[in-house]
Amino acid sequence: MMPKTDLYRVCFLGGARYSQPLDATSEKKFRALQHLGELFVIGFSKNLLPRQFTERAHFYLMPQLSLPILRYIEMFVLGTMLALWVIFRQEIRILVAQSPYEGVAAAWAKIIASWFGRQVMLVVESHGDFAESIFLQRRILLTGLYRLGMRAAASFT
Repeated sequence: MMPKTDLYRVCFLGGARYSQPLDATSEKKFRALQHLGELFVIGFSKNLLPRQFTERAHFYLMPQLSLPILRYIEMFVLGTMLALWVIFRQEIRILVAQSPYEGVAAAWAKIIASWFGRQVMLVVESHGDFAESIFLQRRILLTGLYRLGMRAAASFT
């Protein structure tokens, strides 16, 4: 086991929804990741109430708004601010974005933190064909505009 000073401080940023207490799958996931060091999670609660708790990781959960477009805006605005808060307050050095879309908030936080001399690494997860899978999962209005925004977000990240 590494001494505590050699562990990382990692923040996961994504659209996942968490409950308190954690469901069995999430608990198992963060138990397995604990060897990395101190973990922080920015995500969504399963209802309209924001939540903050610690269970295998420090969770900062935003309210789950009903419309997906509102959740994207919430992630870009509030998610970026929360990421900056944990970078400066908790001395996070590694941000892990769940997808290229959440990666926009993480990338903005990384850029802003660099203006103040904080070096942060960004890891962006990409699961399968993320650019097409959403169109298979649900009906999207203004498909062309949505695809354009998705490409821009992924390119920026």
